[in-house]
Amino acid sequence: MARTIKKDSESIGSRIRKLRKKHGWSQLELASMVHMSESAIGGYERGYNEPSLDMVISLANILAVSTDELLGLEGEDYGWFSDVGYTGRNFLKKVWELHKEHFN
Repeated sequence: MARTIKKDSESIGSRIRKLRKKHGWSQLELASMVHMSESAIGGYERGYNEPSLDMVISLANILAVSTDELLGLEGEDYGWFSDVGYTGRNFLKKVWELHKEHFN
């Protein structure tokens, strides 16, 4: 399923800021995790610049969300396990698939 519909009018910068704060990180801490300067992260958050595709992928991994979620694209409803992050959701999906194979 293609996900090209925007969820909301929130910018990628405001999503980066919200996710960074959810993790309790400063701009400097996030910047060091993705090997950038604090001012670059600040520029994204304030909408002065937009991250490259490689940086979107890096930020999504560090912030534990999918690139679709970081970009504000329409995504799946993950229900009760939406708070486990992108990696956790993939793991739980695989566990569920193995469960269904074993018990069907």
